[in-house]
Amino acid sequence: MELVAERSRATDSQVALCEAFAHALQLFQAGDLDRARIRFDALAHEFDADGPSRFFAALCRQTVSHVDGVVVMND
Repeated sequence: MELVAERSRATDSQVALCEAFAHALQLFQAGDLDRARIRFDALAHEFDADGPSRFFAALCRQTVSHVDGVVVMND
């Protein structure tokens, strides 16, 4: 995760990004990679400078599994 801003100083846009990212991350962690990818792609499009959204969208396109909270990338 990355620190965006102190919540009290965050812009409305930053708060919206963080809330939407948290929802997409929940989908990812639940293994719903298709829905997570769609949300991460939308975030990457709306917030072009958001590297974490682009990273997770790409990760959703790969074959991955979760082991004790760790993402394991498979070939």
